[in-house]
This record gives sequence, structure tokens and C-alpha cells, in this order.
Amino acid sequence: MKLAELQKQMLDCLYGEKITSSHTGSQGSVGSQRSRLSELIAPTPYGSSAELLEIYRGSAQAGLQSALSDIFPVCERLVGRRFFLGLVSHYLKVHPSQSFDIGELGACFPQFLKENALQLNIEELPYLGDVTQLELCWHQVQDQSLESAAVNNLQALSEVDEDQQAAIRFTLSASTRLVNSIYPIFRIWQANQQSATDTDDINVMEGGGAVFIWRDLLFKLRMESVSETVSSWMQALQQNLTLGEIELMHNDNSINQNASDQIEQVLPWLMQQGIIDGFYF
Repeated sequence: MKLAELQKQMLDCLYGEKITSSHTGSQGSVGSQRSRLSELIAPTPYGSSAELLEIYRGSAQAGLQSALSDIFPVCERLVGRRFFLGLVSHYLKVHPSQSFDIGELGACFPQFLKENALQLNIEELPYLGDVTQLELCWHQVQDQSLESAAVNNLQALSEVDEDQQAAIRFTLSASTRLVNSIYPIFRIWQANQQSATDTDDINVMEGGGAVFIWRDLLFKLRMESVSETVSSWMQALQQNLTLGEIELMHNDNSINQNASDQIEQVLPWLMQQGIIDGFYF
């Protein structure tokens, strides 16, 4: 048996159905592949080849489930442990691990829930995909190297000549994420934390907005619901627009206040929080 074929059979074993000694099947079937794979494993006094393979499969599955449970605890709480494990099982069959970093295992989970809501029987939880997206972003920022946290550079910015300011482009800290939703995902996330004290019912149709996740200059992980103005600024910065282009865009859109006022209020806040970590021309 070639190594590539052996590896494929092992993956089929890890992400497929439970193995039993009765798994035989016709030539080319999954059962037959597992049967041939178990033939390569010597039985012991503690179990048959198929039983030993199932122990390994169970251990591997438990590790993957535990990783996703750690990343998406709010999702698990919303649907219940048993149902969550069912979602995870379906997800892993479609999106098996592709990285040595188990922290990347859930990268496609929010989109998977959105695209398969009807088949997964979660259509009555239309906000679930966005909540899991929020959890994924929280995990990604939490997992970001601390060395990437921003260094405040307000003084240098204030020294730029006025005729050059319109050409400034800003760089965002890698430890930042912005999530937009039509649902109140920040309130849902807050209400499902172990330390939550707010027991008020949440109307999921009350409207949503933008939620921002970042590490501040003290390396503290933070999450806040932000205004339309801040959200608009963040999206403009992500598009790598110049300061002049951002000012023109906000003047055209007439969002709450003129662009000059926004520059004086929003820009210092973004830099003081470590969200903007530098600028260039």
C-alpha cells in the first residue's frame, strides 16, 4: 500500500462514522477501506485491531471537538452540548483540519452554519452564524502575538506638514477585527458569558450594528459595540484609503458630523487604543 493511500484511509477513519468489527462492505467501500486499514494494526490482549483503531479515532475526534468548543462556547451554550457536537461532526466531514495549528480549525465554521442553516436545523437561529463569527474573531485576536500590539504614534502624526496630511495612509494593528451584523450579537455574546449578570430577554430583531475587537496598548483584549462613524472609519482604513479620501467620503455621506470633527475625535481614539499602529505616505 502506498503512503498516500494509507494516509487517505486514515483520514477516512478519523472523520467517518464509528468503526466496529462488522465493518466489511464491498471492494472500494468505506467499510472495506477501514477493514484493510485495521489489518495493518496488530491486535493486543486489550482489544482487536478494529477496536484499537476506534480508540484512536475517538481520541482524535474528542480533541477536535474540544478545540471547537473552546473557540465557540457561546454557540455551544445557545444550541446545547449534544446539538453542538452534532454540528461539529457535520462540519469536520466537510472541513477537515488543514493546518498543524488546531486554532485554525474553526476558520470556516461561521460560514458553514450560514450556508447550511436549513440542513442543520438551525434556521430558527438566524443570528448564530454572526455570533460564531464574533467568537472566531475574538479567538483570532486573543491568539495574536503580543509583539504585534500597536505603539502610539500621535506625536509623530501631529508633526506632519498640513499640505502632506491628505496623503497619509494608516496601518492597522494585526490585533483588530470588525464584525457587522443586523442582529444584536454583542448583547447575545455578553448574555452568554459565565460572568453575565444581565438576565433581560433579548429581542433578536431589535437591530444590530458593528462590534469591534482589539488589544489595547496594555495588551488587554477588548470587545465593544461601536458607532456607525467608527465602523465607517475602520472599513475605510481596511481599504487603505488616504486621509484625504476618508475625509471626502465622510463629507459626501454626511454621517452625523463633518469629517473635520471626526478626524479630531475618532482618529486620536483609534491611535490611543492601539488600533492604528503607524502611518506612511
